[in-house]
Amino acid sequence: MKQITGKSDERLDEDYLPHGTAEGARLRFFQRVRSLGSDPSVPRKTWKGESVFDRVHASGGDPNLDVARDAFHSKLWSMLAAPTWTVEDYQRFIDELIQARGWYRASVKDRQLGRVFFRDDPAFGQSADRDHVYSTMLTHLESHPSADHVALLAALFREALGEVALETALQLSSSLRACTSLWLHAIELPDEVRELVQKLVEDRLVRNSWKTPNLDQATQNQRQYVKALTYAHLKQSPYSQPQNASFPIVLPSPRLKWLAENRELLELAASRIGLAQQSVFNLVGGQVFLEGGIFERDEWEELMQARQQQAQAWRQVEQDIRDTIRPPPRDTRFCLPVKPRRGSRSHNRARPYLVDGSIETED
Repeated sequence: MKQITGKSDERLDEDYLPHGTAEGARLRFFQRVRSLGSDPSVPRKTWKGESVFDRVHASGGDPNLDVARDAFHSKLWSMLAAPTWTVEDYQRFIDELIQARGWYRASVKDRQLGRVFFRDDPAFGQSADRDHVYSTMLTHLESHPSADHVALLAALFREALGEVALETALQLSSSLRACTSLWLHAIELPDEVRELVQKLVEDRLVRNSWKTPNLDQATQNQRQYVKALTYAHLKQSPYSQPQNASFPIVLPSPRLKWLAENRELLELAASRIGLAQQSVFNLVGGQVFLEGGIFERDEWEELMQARQQQAQAWRQVEQDIRDTIRPPPRDTRFCLPVKPRRGSRSHNRARPYLVDGSIETED
C-alpha cells in the first residue's frame, strides 16, 4: 500500500482508521503492520466487527490497491507456512488459478482427443514448437511477477518433481527464482524482508527444507521476536542444509579412511584456512578504500603497501597449511564395481569408471 499510494504510515492511518479513540488519541496501525506483522484482517470489536482490511478494500475504494489485496489473499503464504501441501494440493491450486484467469491447460480427456484431431497444436504436447510455447508461458509469468505467479511456478515445480519430469523441473526452478526476485523488488520491500521471503521460497518450496532456526537470545516483545527470527533465518548458510543429491555412493577408499582418522585435525586446519581467506578479503577488499580520503598520497601508498604485505602473509599461511596436509592419492578403483558393457545409459549420461579405475570406452 505504501508503494502504491506513496503515503506515510500516519497518512494511511488517517485515511483508513476511525478518527481517534474515545480519549482523543490518534489510532496507529500501519507502522505496526510493517514492524510486527500485525494481521489487518482481524475484526475489531470497537469498529463493529470491521477490520482494517475491510476498510481499505471496501466497495468504492481505490482500485489501484487491488494488487495489494490479491497479494494478501495469495495461496503463496499458505505454501510457505506449512509443509503439509501434497502434489494433489498443488495440482488443485494450479487448476483453480488457471480457471480464475481464464487460461487453459489440457486435461487428460482433451489430450486424448488432441492426439487424434489436433496433433499440430502445442497445447497437447505433440507440436514441434511445444518447447517454445512452454518457454513463452514461463516468460509471461516472469514478466508479470506477483505473489500468485510465484505460487503457480512453485506448484508447477512440485508437480514436475512428483512426475519425475526433471528437465521441466529444472526450468521451473530457475523461473521460480527469477519471478520471486522480480516481484519482491517490484513491491519495494525492506531489504531484510525481501531476502527472507526469497530464502523461504528457496528453502521450503524448491528444496523442501523446513527447518526453523533457534534464536540466539531471548526476546522481550513481538517486535524483537520478529527481527530476531528474520535475522536467524538470514544467518543460515545455504550450504548448512544437506545437499545429498549430487554425491555418489562409493566404497571406502584409503583416502576416505584417512579422512575419518584425521577428522579433528582437518577441521582445525580448515578453520585456519577460512580465517586466512577472510583476512585477505578484509585487507584487500572494499572497506579499506573508504579510508582513502583522509590520507596524504604518500601515506596512502604506504598503507596500501602494508596491507598488501599482510595479505600476502595470510596467503602464505593458507598455502603452508595445505602443504602440510598430505592425504593419500585419489583412486577411482574404489567406485562401486562396474564391468564393461553392463547396464544401460541414456540422456547423455557420462561413461562410468570400470573396476580397474579406467573410464569405459565402449557402449
